[in-house]
Amino acid sequence: MTIMINVCLRRRLSWKHVGKTLRIEGLALHPGTFTGLDGHTITYPPEIFDDNHIEIAERRLKYRHEDSDTSVIGFITGYDVKPDGLYIRGYVFDEGVAELIRNGEVDGLSIEAEVDVDQEMRAKKVKITAVAIVPNPAAPKAGILTSRIVALLGRNAENNVKGGEMPEKPTREEFMDWIKKQLEDANVPKDIVETVMEVLDKAIKTPYPYPYPEPKVSEEEYKALQEENERLKKENEELKKKLEELQLEAEVKEIKSVEPDFEPEKVFSENMSFEAKMAALKAYKEAMKVKITVTNASAEDKKFEEKVEKILGELGIGGK
Repeated sequence: MTIMINVCLRRRLSWKHVGKTLRIEGLALHPGTFTGLDGHTITYPPEIFDDNHIEIAERRLKYRHEDSDTSVIGFITGYDVKPDGLYIRGYVFDEGVAELIRNGEVDGLSIEAEVDVDQEMRAKKVKITAVAIVPNPAAPKAGILTSRIVALLGRNAENNVKGGEMPEKPTREEFMDWIKKQLEDANVPKDIVETVMEVLDKAIKTPYPYPYPEPKVSEEEYKALQEENERLKKENEELKKKLEELQLEAEVKEIKSVEPDFEPEKVFSENMSFEAKMAALKAYKEAMKVKITVTNASAEDKKFEEKVEKILGELGIGGK
């Protein structure tokens, strides 16, 4: 059985300015049991973490899980399957997303994959079709581990730049040619290079401002902002969890008003996602409405039948 699934994983990132384009490295998947955005809970056992069971079929880097040309913000240049997980390397060309990563506003990786599973929902083979960069994903052990800015130079740029001077801003054509050459020099298969260039041609409209501006806050201020961001993120997660609990309680209360003996644990398990629990309760409510309608209809039919029998009896034709 093959299941399409989005598995969200994350870890806090660290980054370093080296030049211009953001290069990232991260842990995209590791052994464990995860519930995808569609509610499927799948176990990824340690024995599948090798090149025979895990592959990256498409090398797109996306921002969130959106199916559009503009959602593609970079590409994966390489990956390694190790016993402790799948590690990816790639470039982020979208300036806005790169800024979010540098500011610590997004620190998660989320895979989109076709997963072959057995009857016990254990993964047998994983075919990854994209990796998305997302905010606030679920599992705490994976995500972007490091990121740094690298310069993409045009053909006419000199390597012996003096002092604070910067090479001339590359044209769009030079920029795209440089990317293609880097992929070819890295021995990336020709068909993958062509696919990557087609995606980037649609996604990247113009080169970014060059050189990159100096940071506007000190290291101490940045650290304080990161700590405040973490505090607010934790507070937001707690409020979200409480809101979800209240929504589930309201659904259960509504069902119990009609069916007092209703037991929620017979409809969903605790390890299911909030979305999956809500879907299960709504489905149960719909089934319960059908049951009530059928019961009422049966009762009305019985009363009507009794009336007919009585009238026929009075006429001496039949009845009780």
